[in-house]
Amino acid sequence: NTPLANANILAFPTTDTDKVRFAISDQKGRYTLKLAKAVSYTLEVSYIGFTSYTATLTAEKDMAKDIVLQSAATALNEVVLTYKIPVTIKKDTIIYNPEAFVTGKERKLREMLKKLPGVEVDREGNVLVKGKEVNTLLVDDRTFFNGDTKLGVNNIPADVVDKIEVYENYSAIPFLKGLEDSDKTALNVKLKKDKKRFTFGDIEAGAGMEDRYAVHPNIFYYAPKTNINFIGDLNNTGEKSFTLRDFFNFEGGFQRLFGKTANALGPDLTRFLLNEDFTALRNQFGALNIRQDLSPKTTINAYAILNDSRIDERTVNENQFINTDQITTENREATNNSNTFFALGKMALTYQPGFNEDLSVTTFIKASKGDQNGDTRTTTGDSTTRFNTRRFLDVFDLTQNVGYNKKFSRSQTLKAEATFTLQKNRPDNRFTGDIPFLVASLPLEPEPVTDVFQESRTDRLFFDVFFKDYWVLNNTNHLYTSIGTQLTLEDYFTRDGQRLSNNGVNEFEEGFGNHVDYRLHDTFLGVEYKMLLGIFTLKTGLFFHHYQWQNRQLGQETVQRTSLLLPEASIEVELSNIEQLTFNYKRDARFPQGSQLAQNFTLLDFNQLFRGDAALQHGRSHLFTLNYSKFNLLKGTSVKAFSNYTLKTQNIKNASLLEGINQVNTVQILGLQEKMFSTNINVSKTLNKIKYGIKARASYNDFFQIVNNVVSKNISKRLSAEGTVTTRFKKFPNVEAGYRYEPSRFQSDRGVNNFITQVYLFNTEYTFLNDFTLKGDYERTNFSNTSGTRSIYDLANVSLFYQKEDSPWGFELSCTNILNTTFRRQSSFSDILISDQRIFILPRIIMAKVSFKL
Repeated sequence: NTPLANANILAFPTTDTDKVRFAISDQKGRYTLKLAKAVSYTLEVSYIGFTSYTATLTAEKDMAKDIVLQSAATALNEVVLTYKIPVTIKKDTIIYNPEAFVTGKERKLREMLKKLPGVEVDREGNVLVKGKEVNTLLVDDRTFFNGDTKLGVNNIPADVVDKIEVYENYSAIPFLKGLEDSDKTALNVKLKKDKKRFTFGDIEAGAGMEDRYAVHPNIFYYAPKTNINFIGDLNNTGEKSFTLRDFFNFEGGFQRLFGKTANALGPDLTRFLLNEDFTALRNQFGALNIRQDLSPKTTINAYAILNDSRIDERTVNENQFINTDQITTENREATNNSNTFFALGKMALTYQPGFNEDLSVTTFIKASKGDQNGDTRTTTGDSTTRFNTRRFLDVFDLTQNVGYNKKFSRSQTLKAEATFTLQKNRPDNRFTGDIPFLVASLPLEPEPVTDVFQESRTDRLFFDVFFKDYWVLNNTNHLYTSIGTQLTLEDYFTRDGQRLSNNGVNEFEEGFGNHVDYRLHDTFLGVEYKMLLGIFTLKTGLFFHHYQWQNRQLGQETVQRTSLLLPEASIEVELSNIEQLTFNYKRDARFPQGSQLAQNFTLLDFNQLFRGDAALQHGRSHLFTLNYSKFNLLKGTSVKAFSNYTLKTQNIKNASLLEGINQVNTVQILGLQEKMFSTNINVSKTLNKIKYGIKARASYNDFFQIVNNVVSKNISKRLSAEGTVTTRFKKFPNVEAGYRYEPSRFQSDRGVNNFITQVYLFNTEYTFLNDFTLKGDYERTNFSNTSGTRSIYDLANVSLFYQKEDSPWGFELSCTNILNTTFRRQSSFSDILISDQRIFILPRIIMAKVSFKL
């Protein structure tokens, strides 16, 4: 009379009139089988350690049937299953047999994953399982391109996949699992037996009107000791193969503090990776990954990624600059032409002399270059001014990491890690205007054309050494101790001036020009205690940090020190094997960067100056998170909720002196409390062949702005609620229909601004005549704001793909932006600016493509 969870229940039809039906029992032993009426089935139930149950069943109406399994008297002999179980659940592992869910017409892994229960794939190729983001992609238990999910999901052919395995609480080092708190989820693609030593992939090429082209080769070679993967992409159709999210995934593991990733990227490269809207894009992308087993204990894994792009952009903004006593309205139209090149490279050597020891040496290199030529026309009142902006970017980043992990005994495990990083950032800017600008701040000389330059250089060195001891007192009590030191050395330099028509230079000297020598040293000691108490896992930690930061500039040195106790706590509640609740708390401290300490002015844009504070203190905040998840495969239900609350007690704030659209920004510590709250809820339910989904996101943020020495409180609220209905038929057209409602509200002393965006979604996919696949998607957006401005725009795409069964050749005709929509609309707001923006996009593109499967 003990319920058996995760028992496999199979119903085999005795004739060919129906398919095999399956179910898996839940934590209370309950199961549901949806059988065809009046069809005879052979019912088989299996569970390890119990004698298999077999019976004949014919269902005329809804009925209940209890099944009792008898314990096996002796050890079970080998069991051979003649049918692949569609889904198997083993603790924190889910194993899918894709053949039970797909039609065989899927081209890429993403199309296969979308048909698996509990799995979601968004348009970019990011994967969610049970509402949790998949952080790592493996192929035959080996990381694919550093574990990047998107590259694999969008490019691995579907017909090479045998099984899909999902690992929750994933750890790349097996003996650290259960010690490290990991909420990572990994997806492992198991290849078919005939693909274990094989070259596979596909090559796609296409051409269209107005000289459009696309070439997309994917080649994969897998052998027991050697893996080689190549992904390429050349197109001028607006497709980007690499995004900012991909960059973070590839750099993952090297960032510990200081926000160094964003600093290393630079604003221009960050904007390129984030940008998804442009009027023209030429993109060249190549990625090569090689993994080689040098010996049974030693593996080398390396990749190289190159991307070269040219982008044309156009935006039209209506900006409202919020002053303490007035609002200045500006109409701004900007066009930009950008060239961006970046390269990423990584080589990792891993040595595992045994199951309880792991040594890795990793080198990561990033280099990027770019230039941007922009023209801006700004109108304020009756005054119209034109500016030309030239921006140049040159970034180099080298990171060397050594990690060692050793399990000495069941109770003692050591983790040691050392990281060295060198960064060089060289952004230069040049601003040209038809009239003088920022005349109240810049010492300009009279010239027919005002030509101002700004040069910047930032060199950083990071040293990080970290040791952690895991002491397992017993099965329910752990004690962890940590010790480490982190050193940041930064050299920050700026130079501003005016180029004269006689080829001379009017260098801005008084109040301009910075050279900051900045050092931040953090030494810390931490103790953590972890306890298992029934369904509760409790963890508390206390970290002692001693910080010292100093900067030398303008012949003076400023030295500051502080010691902080930063507590952490977490509670994990295992409500059942399908339902979990987790709460986390952490106190955090953030320290200034070198640029925020620079005492002289730095030119940021034709209407912006910035000046730092050499005596700037650090920010402090309290971070709270609450997670809830429930996944019931039996009932087809998935619930995922995440809430985050941040209380800033001491914050590094920008203060602005605003005159019209011109702003002079400084930085200071504000002791007033600021609150940020956000929550995300994702619920889905599958009934028969229809999946119903609800997604909701909400955020509340109250913060202070400092404008013209007046402190005022602002409140921003955002909401996004989306409902979708998706069908999962095998023989009929599949559709996805949805509606999204997104209101946002910004409240300040000057009034209230409301923005509302409504989106209607419709996607369809239909395989007909065995060899044709039709795909289409449509999106209508309705935008409105407080001023009464309304905008409706439609985006639609369609494609028809033909591939005869067992033929390697495929043919596709596609059309993007069928309705030839010219722009989309969005709103944004910040401390001093509310913006209504029109972003122009690519025109209609018609393409004919041919593909060949290797």
